[in-house]
Amino acid sequence: MSERAAFWTWLNVAWLVFAVTASGCQASERGTDKDFLRMPPRERDRAILQYSPERQVDLYLKVVLQQHPPDLGLADAVASNGSKIVPALTERLVSDDRDVAKMHLIDVFLRMKQLGYYPVAADAKTMALLQQQVAAMKDPQWKEMSSDMLERIRAK
Repeated sequence: MSERAAFWTWLNVAWLVFAVTASGCQASERGTDKDFLRMPPRERDRAILQYSPERQVDLYLKVVLQQHPPDLGLADAVASNGSKIVPALTERLVSDDRDVAKMHLIDVFLRMKQLGYYPVAADAKTMALLQQQVAAMKDPQWKEMSSDMLERIRAK
């Protein structure tokens, strides 16, 4: 076999291994999501804290946007991370283009403030981002709810 043919064979095998591994990871993550969504609410509150902040945000949004009725109390568990989860929340707030998702993320910030996990109103950078995201919302219902939450975060 020529050197060139051996290289292409190796490259094809490498891509095949990568593709099989990647699809297996996605399937197991989907399985994990289903298991998480099936948990009773109080069990979910404890279980979510075992994941990375980014994964917590993903799972939280799945619960509040895909499950009926949504477990709105899960926001308290996510908020209990305090400053540790602020970067994941703000990143998702900027990257997610759904107004309803943004409203649920802002709700976590409100819970942080209300439950004393993080002084959101004292974080000028986060407050400016929240205000910017609320101002950019297009759906009047989600915008009004988010605006009310933002005012409650600002309140003493």
